[in-house]
Amino acid sequence: MGKQIVFLAIILGSINPQFIWGQLCDHCFEVEVFQNNQKLEIKNNIVQLQKLPFEIHVITEQPQGIVINTCLSDSNIVSLQKGTPLNDMEFFLYGMAEDMFNPDQEILIHSHAPSYWYYDDSLNHRFSKVEIESNRIIGIRRIAQMTNIETDEILSPQKFPESLYLGFIAVQWIPEKSTHIEFERKPLTLRFNL
Repeated sequence: MGKQIVFLAIILGSINPQFIWGQLCDHCFEVEVFQNNQKLEIKNNIVQLQKLPFEIHVITEQPQGIVINTCLSDSNIVSLQKGTPLNDMEFFLYGMAEDMFNPDQEILIHSHAPSYWYYDDSLNHRFSKVEIESNRIIGIRRIAQMTNIETDEILSPQKFPESLYLGFIAVQWIPEKSTHIEFERKPLTLRFNL
């Protein structure tokens, strides 16, 4: 019986590579957080960090973009977790353009406008760097400062807030229908220890 289960897993894995990676949807992605070259544990969508530079890794199996909302209150995250449709969330109606390759090593904070982190190829992406390994694309965003767009304040690591709330959403714009398709959403709370 055990051999049959292993054989079935191999067959299913060869038919659908997302099965191996543990994903069951198109345009799926994973988010990991690193600090001091160590992967941090994310438990109940919360990760504990020190007030030091860190990295956010967005892992996909294909070139794509992720909408990310970053704010100082949890209101948008609560809406995401409740399953509120994107069209009913004010923060999704507007967006912020960011520089290519994240030259300032930052994350933008704005409660009513998301950023768009994407990877098309090595010359067109919004990550600090991108690694390709085992058919996975790892977009690495190094964060050495936070820029609060609402107050025009640049926060060094020592001034990082106690909590930062991030909402990641994989969407695809369909221009001929003037609408979008949502594939997956993930909330993440960053808690900074004193």
